[in-house]
Amino acid sequence: MRRVRRNPDPFDLREFQTRNTAWIVADAFEAKGRAAGLPALPCVESWLKIRSTPNRPGAGRAPTRVESLADSSERIHVRRSLHGGWLAPLWHGYRGGLGRLRREIRLTAQLHGLGAPVPNPAFVIAARTALFWRAAFCTVHIEGAIDAIRFLESSPKQTSIRQAATAVGQAISHVHALGLLHADLHLGNLMVRQENNGFRAWVIDLDRARLVRALSDKQRGQQLKRLKRSVVKRASAQKIGPVERQAFLEGYTSNPIHQTDRLPSLLA
Repeated sequence: MRRVRRNPDPFDLREFQTRNTAWIVADAFEAKGRAAGLPALPCVESWLKIRSTPNRPGAGRAPTRVESLADSSERIHVRRSLHGGWLAPLWHGYRGGLGRLRREIRLTAQLHGLGAPVPNPAFVIAARTALFWRAAFCTVHIEGAIDAIRFLESSPKQTSIRQAATAVGQAISHVHALGLLHADLHLGNLMVRQENNGFRAWVIDLDRARLVRALSDKQRGQQLKRLKRSVVKRASAQKIGPVERQAFLEGYTSNPIHQTDRLPSLLA
């Protein structure tokens, strides 16, 4: 096994490669991963064995599962990294390289280090066949949280929907204030969890996302309209009326940087 030589990483990430595997790991998870057998090929293959299709409609194209690490109270959420688009079936679960995954784990680590409501990244694992890779993106599992699609499908009370809408607004406002331009902001990429004093929310799946100095009104409007379309697409609009939309706006504008009278017009 060789350590890939890169400039010092400010986010405590290390990359190791064997002949047939790659492992990009956060410092806090290196010892735990090695104890589990990573990055040896049999262990990587075991972690990559996830069903090729999601377990339920609306769960997203990437299959996932939750795995345990020995001597760790934290469980790991394993998400297969797949090519999207209409050519996706031709790739048969393979990728041409690991560049996007490197960028995603670095961005996720950066935002998590800033206190943003994003998952805690653990590692990326990959197995190579000739010039192609099968890979998975692994984060600390957010116990008790479900995506917003499942939440709305669970027939929650309107009070719960309002509380969740406020939490989602706060989470999106937080990452927008840090300059995050999400590539695919929809209900399936939002996690919510009921807690004693209401709800908490997270923004997930930062593949192809990027940081900018400051989001323009146009960029924020595009992000929020994309989220609005996903609500309509999932036939959830009837559950989210004016009161729930106002709860979302109140959560979003709770950050002073987003307190603007123009926000409702951005969603029109």
